[in-house]
Amino acid sequence: PQVILECLMESGDAAVSPWGHVTVLGRVRTPGHVNMPPTRELTVSRAIQLAGGLATSARSNAIRVTRTRGDGTEHFDVNLDRIGARGKSKDDIQLLPGDVVYVPEGVL
Repeated sequence: PQVILECLMESGDAAVSPWGHVTVLGRVRTPGHVNMPPTRELTVSRAIQLAGGLATSARSNAIRVTRTRGDGTEHFDVNLDRIGARGKSKDDIQLLPGDVVYVPEGVL
């Protein structure tokens, strides 16, 4: 048998993970905080899924991840089209608590 136990703390109307969260913004269905799971394994594609998925106007090949550390800010570009269509799962980076994922609007 497999048991999955999640520990969440209540903070107003939302449950907050003691392992932190990432913020998903832009052209997703439900922008906002996504809690880190107990395993602390959260990829860009999974965070977007947890934010309701991509909106129809999203540009899935130009997602930007911003990570701030004590020594500065890093940016990573993620192409979900390449990850899905070509099986480049190594490009689906692992997120850290505090990361910001931004999904831009597609070009019409």
